[in-house]
Amino acid sequence: MTRFFLVALAPLLALPVSRAQQLSLDPQDAPLLSVTDDANSVRLQQAKVDTIVLGGLAQTTVELVFANHGGRLLEGQLNFPLRDGQRITGFALDIDGHMRDAVPVPKAKGRVAFEAIERKQVDPALLEQTAGNHFRLRVYPLPPGGTRTVRLVYSEDLALSQGKYRLPVSLTHARGVDVLQWSLRIQAADAMPTASGTLARELAFKRVAGGWETALQRKRYEGRGTLELQWPNEQQARVYTQQWGDEIYFLAEQPLPPAMAMPKRRPLPQNVAILWDSSASARNRNREAELSVLSRYVAALGTAEVSLIRLRDVAEPVQRFSIRDGDASGLLGSLRETIYDGASQLAGWKPLPGVREYLLFSDGLDNYGSQQDLPALPPDVRLYALHAAGAHADALRLRQWSEARGGHLIAIDSTSPQAAVDDLLSAPAQLLDVELVGGDDWVVPTRVPRDGVLRVAGRLTTQQGQLRLRYRDSQGQMQDVKLTIDGRQAALSGPVPQTWASYWISRWSADPQAHAEQIRQISERFGLVSAQTSLIVLETVEDYVEHDIAPPAELREAFALLRQRDRDQRDDLQHRRVEEVAARFEQRIQWWEQVWPKGVMPRPEPTVAYEAARSASEANRQR
Repeated sequence: MTRFFLVALAPLLALPVSRAQQLSLDPQDAPLLSVTDDANSVRLQQAKVDTIVLGGLAQTTVELVFANHGGRLLEGQLNFPLRDGQRITGFALDIDGHMRDAVPVPKAKGRVAFEAIERKQVDPALLEQTAGNHFRLRVYPLPPGGTRTVRLVYSEDLALSQGKYRLPVSLTHARGVDVLQWSLRIQAADAMPTASGTLARELAFKRVAGGWETALQRKRYEGRGTLELQWPNEQQARVYTQQWGDEIYFLAEQPLPPAMAMPKRRPLPQNVAILWDSSASARNRNREAELSVLSRYVAALGTAEVSLIRLRDVAEPVQRFSIRDGDASGLLGSLRETIYDGASQLAGWKPLPGVREYLLFSDGLDNYGSQQDLPALPPDVRLYALHAAGAHADALRLRQWSEARGGHLIAIDSTSPQAAVDDLLSAPAQLLDVELVGGDDWVVPTRVPRDGVLRVAGRLTTQQGQLRLRYRDSQGQMQDVKLTIDGRQAALSGPVPQTWASYWISRWSADPQAHAEQIRQISERFGLVSAQTSLIVLETVEDYVEHDIAPPAELREAFALLRQRDRDQRDDLQHRRVEEVAARFEQRIQWWEQVWPKGVMPRPEPTVAYEAARSASEANRQR
């Protein structure tokens, strides 16, 4: 199997950037297309990207056209990561010349359907979540001399850094793209955006109603770099509402004042513990960046007692180090001798008496035993989760684990580890309480806003609601904010309901086994890819009926008719079988009632119902 990099369009636009993730995007974030056999004959013919930004939300549609210039039928597998905060909300594949939307399906059922239909050499496609926020798209077939078109839709919460929104773009590849098209529309923005980096000189912004838009097109594009767009944030609260079926969902955004960009240093404990993920997957982490952050943290401790617990399938015995004058040489030396192997059971440790703070260095990928929540800690004991930015990690679980224990998630940028240290040593703003009148099922993506915005999503039960947020700012002051939610002018389309659903999935991700059924139900209802649910495209309505998968809207009428026909046929066959059994039973009674000699019991002749059942059984056996 040959592999090559394509234009990085899965995380192409509107990536969230924190203080530890300024302008760079690691090349390993680029999608990787794997093609069986003759991969050199497949080329990215066209890449079309459209992004709409509304306040702190962005929705991006990516359409990729793959051309197979060879003479063999191929199968493609596109592996791509999404950044923390991004979520796939749609997927489509070209069938008979038009795009067909994918539908949600339980993950195991989707695999069974894909593999069964693939053997017929027709056109299924399956989008799955693999580990963390990484996804795999299986497309079959890539016809010789033909093309396949894939459309992905994803939305995200934008980051607010130093008073400006930032949207980095990564264009990393090996063979380029024949035609690159990109359009951007920013709504509810007064000031014209500014651009810097790759392709910045080619952008010309045009004023439109309520915002700005721009577009560009390049042929044979083989560039590399980062495009950044900025526009001033108005520092005003916004509430978006959208109707989904008979219900109205909302998303409220409350920007934090700029003064909170400089949080105060927090007091550090004198007894801490390091939870060091030493499983085989840790080989892929940027351990030098992690050790650099740990070294500076220990230096800030000065004098302290540090306990080290290595985590694998079974937690290793505790090692203890006495830190004097911030000297971390003994601790760092021991960590550099760590052998990384085996599985990981990140919850397989017990809290230590006297420890006031835990630092968990891990990718969050638990693959041994049941994926359960971490041990509970006393209210005054904190846990911080740290992982290298750009690495394969389950950031959702890490965030939930840490915030539930008084800390927060910290992403370590290898180019600026000091930013992660400052984050670790500071006391950031924190959402403390939410009150919702006129609604229910509210949820927050994080109680520690690392992007400068407090967000709350929920569901209205009346036409109007009131939302009250109580939070502690980075200076330690208590703040109260009240927002009005008006559902009378709710939009009919947009990402708000799926954003609400994704926040709930994120919340349940701390213990996915306990919430597996809830994740499955909400993923299927809102068409989201998750650990429990995939998105699938099938070729014919018969395929949807055969595998009992609800089709997209365009096929629902034919699907219902075909299912009704099948039910009628089954009912008719069942009725005829009952009649046949009754007739045979009557023959048997008549035979037993005969006087001796009875003769040989008559053998029943095969009936139409019998032959139909036998043929159906034989057909199922040959599949």
